[in-house]
This record gives sequence, C-alpha cells and structure tokens, in this order.
Amino acid sequence: MNRILSVIFMMIMAYSFQSNAQIAEGTPMSFTFSQANPEIKEIEFPQPNVSEYLKHDEQSDKEGGYYRIGRSIQADIDMLGNGQWETNADRQKICRLKLTAPGARALGIYYDNFWLPEGSSLYIYTQDRSHVIGAFTYNNNPERGYFATELTRGQTVILEYNEPVGTTQKPIIHISELAYIYRGYSSEPTNTWSFGDAASCEVNVNCSEGTDWQDQKRGVARILLKEGTQYGWCTGSLINNARLDFEPYFLTADHCGQNSSVSDYDQWIFYFNFETGGCANPTSSPNYNTMTGCTKVANGGNAGTNGSDFKLLLFNDNVPLAYNVYFNGWDVINQASTSGVCIHHPAGDIKKVSTYNSTLTTSGWNGSGYNSHWRVFWTSTSNGYGVTEGGSSGSPLFNQDGSIIGTLTGGSSYCSTPYLPDYYGKFSYSWESNGTTAASHLKEWLDPDTTGVSLLVGLNQQVAIFGLVDDYCFSDSAVSITGVPSFGVFSGPGVNGDVFDPSQAGVGNHFIVYTSGMGTATFQLTVHADPILDLGPDLTLAAGQTANVQAPSGYAAYNWSNGSTDQSISVAQAGLYSLTMMDGNGCQAVDEISVDFTGLPLPPWSFINTGNNHLILVQDTTPITINGISVEVGDYLGVFYDSLGELACAGYMPWTGATFSLAAWGTQSGLVDGFALGEEFKWKIWDASTSSEIEAQATYLFTSFPDQGYYTTNGLSGLASLTASTIETQVIELVQGWGIMSTYIYPLEPLIDSVFAPLDGDIVILKNGNGDVFWPPFGNFIGNLQITQGYQIYMSSAQDLSITGMYAVPENTPFQVPQGWSILSYLRKSPGDASLMLYSLGASIVIVKDGDGEVYWPIFSLNNIGNMLPGQGYQIKLSAPEIMVYPAN
Repeated sequence: MNRILSVIFMMIMAYSFQSNAQIAEGTPMSFTFSQANPEIKEIEFPQPNVSEYLKHDEQSDKEGGYYRIGRSIQADIDMLGNGQWETNADRQKICRLKLTAPGARALGIYYDNFWLPEGSSLYIYTQDRSHVIGAFTYNNNPERGYFATELTRGQTVILEYNEPVGTTQKPIIHISELAYIYRGYSSEPTNTWSFGDAASCEVNVNCSEGTDWQDQKRGVARILLKEGTQYGWCTGSLINNARLDFEPYFLTADHCGQNSSVSDYDQWIFYFNFETGGCANPTSSPNYNTMTGCTKVANGGNAGTNGSDFKLLLFNDNVPLAYNVYFNGWDVINQASTSGVCIHHPAGDIKKVSTYNSTLTTSGWNGSGYNSHWRVFWTSTSNGYGVTEGGSSGSPLFNQDGSIIGTLTGGSSYCSTPYLPDYYGKFSYSWESNGTTAASHLKEWLDPDTTGVSLLVGLNQQVAIFGLVDDYCFSDSAVSITGVPSFGVFSGPGVNGDVFDPSQAGVGNHFIVYTSGMGTATFQLTVHADPILDLGPDLTLAAGQTANVQAPSGYAAYNWSNGSTDQSISVAQAGLYSLTMMDGNGCQAVDEISVDFTGLPLPPWSFINTGNNHLILVQDTTPITINGISVEVGDYLGVFYDSLGELACAGYMPWTGATFSLAAWGTQSGLVDGFALGEEFKWKIWDASTSSEIEAQATYLFTSFPDQGYYTTNGLSGLASLTASTIETQVIELVQGWGIMSTYIYPLEPLIDSVFAPLDGDIVILKNGNGDVFWPPFGNFIGNLQITQGYQIYMSSAQDLSITGMYAVPENTPFQVPQGWSILSYLRKSPGDASLMLYSLGASIVIVKDGDGEVYWPIFSLNNIGNMLPGQGYQIKLSAPEIMVYPAN
C-alpha cells in the first residue's frame, strides 16, 4: 500500500532547550531545600476519550496519515497565580505547580506566553524526580512568546520556578495546552519510548554502509512536529546555500505538518546527532542535541499530489557550533544517480542508512502525472536491508557524490517487502518547478544572489579562515584569505580587507581573527625574521693568503655562487662571491662579498679545528687598540690557550671593521689541542704594519651572553674591549694596618701569589668583595688578580707594591658593579673628582667610602673623598646593579 511516511513519537531524554538550543543542567532548588512543603498545589484535568482517539487513528493509519500518539488538552494556567510559593533560608523564592492528566503515558507542556527574568530558572520533572529537564533560563525566551517543553513520563508533571534574591521582574509562564500521550510511549522508567522501534532490517548509520557518509549524516535530524492538536515524527536536513553563510535552512517534505500554523512551527523540535556510536543497537537511548522553533519560508507540491513535496524551513536561531553539524550540499541538475543512500529516522528511531546501487528513474507520486519524483529501489547490504518507515518522511536522498537530490514522500518498501520502491521529490523540480513564486521554489532562498550555481558542496558548520599557513617569512608576498561564513570581517596584524601581508604584520606570533554573525575564528601564525646574512665588508688579504668566507651556522641550506653548499668557502682567487642562505622556516637571505689581495704579512699562527668550539662575538663598535690606537684592517685578533705552559692559538680572525664571530676551539678528549673546560681566554693582536704580535687584555659583555671569557663547549661570549699596550709598572703605596687598594695594570703574572710575592712577610691578609681571601699561611682562595675589583688589605708594615704589565684603557674597560656592598677599583692613571668619576653609576649610588673612612654621599651632597686616586680602592653600596665606565685618562 502506498503511504505518506508518518512519524512515531519517541521518548525525549532529559535535555532542555532554548529558543535555539540548550543542554540540560542544574538542580531544582526544592531538591536541596529540606523545609520545602511536600504537598504541592495540583491541577487535575479530565481524562479524554482515548478509545475514540484510537478509532480515528486506526483509520488515519490506513490512509497513510500520521501515527498519532496524543492529543492536546486545552488549558489556561498562569503558573504565578496558580503555583505554590515558598521562601528558603537564603530568601530565595520557589514556585511549584503539579499538573495531572489521569491515564496519560506521558505529558508535554505548551506555552503561548513565556518569558523568564535574568538569573531565574524553570525546571520540569516527574513526581519521582527520575526525569528532570531544565534549567530553562532567560536565554530560552522565544521571540514570539510560544514555547514548549519536552515530554515527561507518566500522568503527572511538576513545574518549579526558582527566583534568586534581588529579582524584581516577574516571569510570564502561561500554559495554553498539554500534550496528552496515550500510545506509542511506555510510562515505565526502564523503557525508552520510540528508541528501538524501527524494523529489524534497518541499518544503523555508523555501520560500514555509513562509512562514506559521516559528513552528510551530521546534517540530518529528526523532527518532532506539531500540527494543531496532533504530534508526529519526520526527518530532514540542514542545507547549504550559495552564500556559504550557514543560514540555518532545513529541508523536509511538504506533507510533514502540512497544516501547521505559525505558532505550531515555533514549537517544532529538531534532534541532531541522535545515533548509536557503533553498528549494533545500543541498550539505552543515545544523547542528542535539540533546536526549537522555525519558520516556513517555501513549500511546494501539495504533499506530492501536484509536485515534488518539499518544505524549506528556517530555524529561529543559529545552530550552536558545539553541535558539530554539517550543511549538506545539493545538485540541481536533473540527472539520474547510479548509487547513493538515504539517511533517516524510521519510526523516530536512531539514525539509519538505506543504500541503493541501481540507477534512479523518473516518476510521479501516486499517479500524479508529474515528473516530480525519483523512484528508488533499495539494496541488501552486509548489515541489513535498509528501507524506509513512518518517521522517514522528508529525509534526504543523496547521489553518489554526496549531494542531496530529493526528499522522501513515501513508498511501499518495508522489511517484509524491501524490493518495492520509494519515491523522493526531486531537488531539481523543487528548485523552481512547483509554482511561479519564491514561496514555492528553493532557488530564491538557496541562491539569493542569482549566481546560477547548479552544484553546491556541503560544508561543516564552522567559523573558519582559509588561505593562511602556520609560518611565513617577513619578506613573503601578501596573500588573499577567505572566511566562512561569508560576509565576515578580518582583523589582526598585517590584515587589510581580505589580504594578509607578513611584512606589515611584523616578526612574531600573531592572531588573525575572522568575525561573522555566528561568532569568531582565530588563526595563529608566525612571521619569522628573514635570516641575517652579512658576509662582512669586502676583503683585502695578504699575499698568498686563503680567505675563509663564513656564513652563520645552524641554517638549513647554503648556496654559494661558486656551487658550494657548505657553510663557508675558502677563496684563493680575487672576485665577487654571493650566498643564498635558507633557514629551517624556509626564509632566505642573500649577500655578496668582494675579495681582493694585498701584500700585508700574515700572523705566524695556526689552530686545529677540534669539532668543539665557543663563539666570541666581536662587534664593529668594539674598541680594539694597541697603545690607545685603534687596530687597522689587516691586523688580526687571536685567542690562545695554555698548552703545557706555553700559549697556543685556538682561533684567529682578521679585523675588517665589521662585526664577526671568532670560534675558540676546545680540546678533544685525551688530547691537548685546544681550550680546556673553564679555561680563561688569552688574547694577542697581530700588528701587520710592524709584523709583531702583542698580548692583549679583554673585557666582556655582561648582558645577553651566558659566558664571559671562560671556555664552554657551544658557549657564547661577547667581547666588550680588547686592549694591547707596551709594558709599564704601577707603584702602589700600602699603609700599615687595613687599607683598600686597586690597580689599572693587567699583571704579566696575574696569580695573586705572584703579584704579592715581593711583600712576603708583610702582607697579613687580602680580601675581595665576595669575602674570598689570600692568606699566605693558608693559601690563595681568590685566584688571579682582577683589575675590575678592589681589595681590602692588612699589612704588618707599610710597603710599596710594584705591578708590571699592560695598562687598562679606562673608557674601554666597562665592568659590572653589583647591587649592595662591593669594593670598587679605580682604573685611571690620574686623580679625578669622585662625582665625575662615578657618573656612569647614576642615581644607584647610595654611599662610597675610602680606606680612611671619608665618604661620597650623593643624597646629602656630601663629598669628603674629593679626588679618587690611582692605586686606591673604595667600598661602595648600590641600590641596583650598574655598568661602570671611567672617563678617559
């Protein structure tokens, strides 16, 4: 028998919903209110004539109408006036009302005026509290006032309104009718109404037959429709439109609620994701997500009698992103598909899939004479023989490409006769053939800008950004970007309209934001700095010298103009050499260097590449002098280690006037061919103009570098100054008893024992600012004499101390002074006023004392020290660490 596929009601789980959507949560206040009155005001309705309903339903079933499960009981109840009000110990108010309709298997509540104040909540539950829905809140308030809450088991339902302290507005909860459920639903808590009611041959959508349809299934939902005083199930699908803006259009059949009113549509409920996670039927009903309320925007075919039997709905609200739905695509071309599926909710059951593998044929519905339908024959598959049933009406028919090509009107397939056909209203016919107005077409709604599109892909509901990648280089070209849904706005660094420009964004991590009516999407990306490649100034090398042109280490690729792919190249001929260097992010830099040759002599140094090195940064601004005169291009800097009591070179580089790094090579295991761990760097400068090498003293940068002149494998040091000078001697007068001394001479033999050997017998003890001591009877716990430190010294008699070595250039010898107390050295050869000499320490100076107890106390404008003197040291207290730099001699 031909039939219009009707719907069978199913138990609604304990989920509440708002005018768009909501997941149930919270607990009614009375459940924890121990003083709540156990007696609740009750309104009892008369029992309807169910036997009369069943007679009418039996006739309707034979004629292919809805499988009705209940009727409306008219009501006119104001909950505020009829409910029982109480106040708990926290002065929160509770209003409860019990509704009873004898003999009902379940009850649903419908409202013609519904509004809740902010902060308040409404719950619906059974008398035994085993089935609770809610909380409904301010967010659930419908635009037109019509609302409905889901079915609850049994003949009695309780409404509970909770009002927090301070609420001044009153709710509007006016009940217009009750849905009295008299069949198709079990009143027993252990049974699940309509779950599992589909026939045994049906195939669950997550069986292997649904593997290729996992996107399409997420757009399909079952419908709990209201048509006047009757209720039923249908199926339909979210559908994409050419604007790609996720306008929540929903496609189903015209005969589903053909006579529903505007207020009825406001109370339709749509169930998404109602499916089992595997292939087998589950033992309990799965969770799902609901939407409530829609508007009919177009329909056609008069339930299939004179057309394709379609209905296009528009949800009252957007589908929440958390529902993870899919807006199905469609195909307007009237071309018979050779295979595909239908995804549906037969008998209101969990989502099923039916498969066809034979080419569709054109037909009319029930002898209408219109070529408005596709006729389909289902195929037996490995997990069953999927057909359609009541509740499948309006479900989408997909072609082999995953596009919707029809909506189900009805047919003759059953598990007992699976070989008989079903009929789907053609999407191509629904497009613009059912009538002459937009209200009878799909075209004007799904292609509102008349683009002429005939095939539209499906789309995951999302706010998303396309066209960006995770990583860019600063110099990369600008790119066009796209957002969905359409008509949103991009913002973020480097964004101009729908273009992203890495150079405008700048180096760093950035967030590009796309804002639409649905929400926002954020894309995190990184703009990487282009590699810094500076091969230095053009080289002029000594005759016979081979130039080593070196690029920075650690990059992914090196491509030299001479064909080499190494980090560095050796150049034996004059010419122009260029390098293209790429880092691990794919960013490139290009530089070139010109090499020429001259007759200047080379230093007599050589070193061994041991495979382990410590990099020392030498900047173009680093002061490097010989007797106070800056070195010249062609001079060399060398770093030396102690090789069995003699200095040996561990690395050298020519001075070109440009910033470079010098590799100090460390010793290999078991050998003495480089620096030992922790060994201090020794320096020499090769003066090419005099063909002589001169020992030099270095100072190091205190910030940005973990190591300051002592070898560590893969260590980093930064040279602050390098000073070479002829040998001279400083004589320091040491008084009997306690005094404070310092020197501006780098001693030739810096060990404390050697420096103070001439004072043997007269020096009692020497202390640095850290409390380390040189105590001749017990040993040297200081190590080497440091010119950037002052020392407290106790002499048994007055003596002169001579220190021979290279003098420090004060303006080129910065050093760090710590916070708190320390002992300051004086590096100038001539006296100088304390306030001028200590200018670089700024406002951090608290107090300075000399060995005689005289002070420089800036806050009180007191300077009893006067001039600071060579050879003297000074106790100093700073409020913050500072870098000390003395004026020039």
